[in-house]
Amino acid sequence: MRRHEPRSLTGSLDFCTSPGPDRALADGIRPFGAGVTRVITELGILARGGVGKELRLTAVHPGVTVDRARAATGWDLEVADDLALIEPPTSTELSLLRDTVDPDRIYLR
Repeated sequence: MRRHEPRSLTGSLDFCTSPGPDRALADGIRPFGAGVTRVITELGILARGGVGKELRLTAVHPGVTVDRARAATGWDLEVADDLALIEPPTSTELSLLRDTVDPDRIYLR
């Protein structure tokens, strides 16, 4: 999960180690795959509509406002017309994550 802050979700890069398909196409290289299609953060989900499309906010976690997500993004974040609210995990899902998937809390904090 990516931290949702302007430092992580920046508007420009000094250097790119893994170019996405849109940059590959611009350089005349045939891209493999779709590149980044979704980014999940503690504020919500950003998704791309395809190659060459910018990430846009498609869903938020409970209590998160669009203004908060925009303020934490390093570019003028577009918001989906059908912005969704992410359902909190059920007690069964939390138990599975905490007790089976990550009992040593390596990923879950």
